[in-house]
Formats: sequence, C-alpha cells, structure tokens
Amino acid sequence: MPTRSYSLIRRPLGTLLLLVALNAFGGGWYGMAGADAVPISWLEGSPFRDYFIPSMILFVVVGGSALLSAISVFMRQRKARFLSFLCTYHHPVALCANNYYRSCVVDATYHNGSNFHNPSVSP
Repeated sequence: MPTRSYSLIRRPLGTLLLLVALNAFGGGWYGMAGADAVPISWLEGSPFRDYFIPSMILFVVVGGSALLSAISVFMRQRKARFLSFLCTYHHPVALCANNYYRSCVVDATYHNGSNFHNPSVSP
C-alpha cells in the first residue's frame, strides 16, 4: 500500500522518467543513424570507431530502464520504487564515466591546440 508521500511524488517522478526515456530514445536514434553533426574525433581513445554502439547503449539501457520505471510508477506496481532507484542510480555512474573520459581524451585534444567545439579554431 503506497504511502501518502509516495502518492504525491508519483506523477512528477513518472513524468521525469518519461522525459529521460524520450531524450535517451532520441539521442540513441540520432547516434545509431550516424550522428552527422558530431565529430568522430571525440571518440579518439575510446573503444568505439563510431557512435552506433554507445548510442545503442543509450537507447536500450538508459531509455529502456527509464521507460520501464515510468510505466511501473504510473501503474503503481510494487517494484516501482526499486526500478526508479535502479534507473536513477546508473545515471550518476554513467556521468562519472563520461566525465572521466572527457577529462582524459577530450581535454587532451583541446590542450593540444584545437578548440573543443570547433576544431578549426586554435586557442
């Protein structure tokens, strides 16, 4: 039986989880379609040659977990709290991994003479 505090947070939580899912599905789809406006050079030093695999992970893992969590929250299932926790737990882990990658690879590229957003511009 849900508590009153959980009932108050259910709709905003479900809505936020749906927004996360929609963004992950959009970003994943864009990346799997080729991500034409994103330079391949950003993948230097990573195990990926193109954006297909990272985008598929974004689409399936992030988007899928957020969608399942949102559905369980809106349907008031018992596992909703647990799924929401798992969904929100892997985001900080992914963020830390992304920041580590950027500090090691992308910042090194920036300090080697090219601009992060526009490689044709020198600092």
